[in-house]
Amino acid sequence: MIDWLKFLIIIKKNFSVKYTCDEHYRYIKLFWINLKIKRKLNKIELLEKIEKQNCKIEELQNKIKFLCNQIEGLKITNDICIDITKVPKANGLLKKLQEADTLALKIFHKFCEKNNLTYWLDGGTLLGAIRHNGFIPWDDDIDIAMPRKDYEHIRKNLRKELEQLNFEVNEGINFYHTVLRLIYKKSTIMIDLWPFENYYQEILDNKSDLENKIFSCHKTFIESDAFKNFKQSLCNFPIDYLLKLQNEIVNQKNEPISNGYFYSGCEAITYNQPKIYKYNWIYPLKLHVFEDAKLFIPNDYDSYLTRLYGTYMKLPDFSKFEMRQHLHIINTLQNYPLDDYYKELQNIFENITK
Repeated sequence: MIDWLKFLIIIKKNFSVKYTCDEHYRYIKLFWINLKIKRKLNKIELLEKIEKQNCKIEELQNKIKFLCNQIEGLKITNDICIDITKVPKANGLLKKLQEADTLALKIFHKFCEKNNLTYWLDGGTLLGAIRHNGFIPWDDDIDIAMPRKDYEHIRKNLRKELEQLNFEVNEGINFYHTVLRLIYKKSTIMIDLWPFENYYQEILDNKSDLENKIFSCHKTFIESDAFKNFKQSLCNFPIDYLLKLQNEIVNQKNEPISNGYFYSGCEAITYNQPKIYKYNWIYPLKLHVFEDAKLFIPNDYDSYLTRLYGTYMKLPDFSKFEMRQHLHIINTLQNYPLDDYYKELQNIFENITK
């Protein structure tokens, strides 16, 4: 028969509960066995724990708010104290790319002169011209705007002439699937061409009606079978169908007026909001220094850039997607023989200026 009294004495000698700072568990030792038993919190303890966590969260939120205010203050200080026009120019591989890009621009300028084409610097290239008399120090590509008729003349009639200069006319491939891109020997030396349309009536300062027409055209286009087939790689970008829609929905009249407006073509809306500018902001075009060249820019570049960027004489937000895209391209430059490309472009430029 078991002597329960002796048994209980043995258990008591070999049983212990270890209390630690851990509120969730109790550690029990029975003979040589260590047990970790989860402790059930009662309702009061649970509420106290939630309250502690809420206090910690609130404290972290206050710290984050403080840091955000500090960062915003630093941005304001930078905008006030840093003269962005004095930011050093690019160096290393990016400098070599920009030098090759400048030659590509000079070749394109001569090409336009020869063929009576109108163009002007657009986007970051225009911003660089005004702010730095050349490239923005971290920029890596070229943006050019053209009236639709000249843009279409390149797309339909002048492709072979550009190809003879070793520039591929990349139409609706690998770049928002819409606009023309001139690429030198499949490298990162490239010129993006943006078509602009005349709008055939004056809209004063209310551009919402024109914006609504552009959005309507774009919506009709992307819901069409032609665009769906393109997205499934069953056909090339259906530019002719888009232009038909654009003429029906947006332009509606045939004759431009000098106090009218220019807007970026409906294919460009896939990239951003419609760009709408007064006619006299663009014309008459004028020449402006860009690196060692003189290239065409809009007449009222300040209004043009303000509409495009807002306050443009300050450092950008480098966390934005488009800024990170520049870093991605810069990281690929070592894959290209930029020195060789520069010499080739120099020879092309010298030959076409003889």
